[in-house]
Amino acid sequence: MPRRRNKKIFPVLIIFFIISFILTYFVNKQALPLLEYYAENQGISTATAIINEAVKETLGDNSYDSENFVNYEKNESGEITAINIDTIKLNTLKASLTYDVIESLKKIRDTPVNIPFGTLSGIGIFYGKGPDIHINLIPEGGVTSDIKTDFYSSGINQTVHRIYWEVNTDFSVVLPNKTISFSVPCRFLLSETVIVGEIPKVYFQNQGE
Repeated sequence: MPRRRNKKIFPVLIIFFIISFILTYFVNKQALPLLEYYAENQGISTATAIINEAVKETLGDNSYDSENFVNYEKNESGEITAINIDTIKLNTLKASLTYDVIESLKKIRDTPVNIPFGTLSGIGIFYGKGPDIHINLIPEGGVTSDIKTDFYSSGINQTVHRIYWEVNTDFSVVLPNKTISFSVPCRFLLSETVIVGEIPKVYFQNQGE
């Protein structure tokens, strides 16, 4: 009897080890790399959406007016001789935007990143199917932001002057095998003006009330 039992158990053990090997290989070579890829991409999408919503609310405030940031000085011929940027107002807006983004990111822990299990198979027909794998998106460190200005040609004798607000935030997602860190840079247009004629030699001067 013991010999017969051993004969029956041995094939079962062989099958068990084969299945375990296949599953381990699948997880290490297929599932985990895809999990890392989708976790980072979903994390970036989620963070970007939250940042965009926070900025949208601030810029949608009635007190915001892009025309208040820039003053164009002209000579008697109507040519622009200087571009004065009100850095006080811009820095006030920058501080307000940064604060709103930081406050919004505090809620991000309550917004898990969901990845369908079927997506990790790498098989098209299973994409987006199966139970969700919940991954927490964690803000790391602070939020850095800056005001940028640039000029570019938009046609014959025309130049576009733009002012941007750039913000960069760092995040991480905790996976079963590692923690992935990544940055989410965003850029928002604050002001845009088309200048007809030559760009003035004095194109940036600080001013404030």
